[in-house]
Amino acid sequence: MPSGCRSFWLSSSGSDIILLRLAQKERCPMAVVKLGARRQLTIPKEIIEQLGIKPGDYVEVTRKNRSIVITPSEDAWFWSKEWQEKEREADQDIKAGRVKRFKKALT
Repeated sequence: MPSGCRSFWLSSSGSDIILLRLAQKERCPMAVVKLGARRQLTIPKEIIEQLGIKPGDYVEVTRKNRSIVITPSEDAWFWSKEWQEKEREADQDIKAGRVKRFKKALT
């Protein structure tokens, strides 16, 4: 994978067309894709492979000026709906006293 190709920008280019430009130090591929009716994008296979992501992976989505930045995230799992539900359950267990303290950890 060329260096600098770990994230890419999505910039508005008309009412429903999105222009993909990879952030780059070296030359990276570029594609134009259409935003679907349900606000979904199909990211070209070549870009997915270069980013090293696969279906089911989480990515960070942020806005920078009039662009959308999508970056593969190793920590995005923590903010998933499923994980946050488990965090709330754990917090409730702690508040309700449904926890035990250990004097020493297993080694």
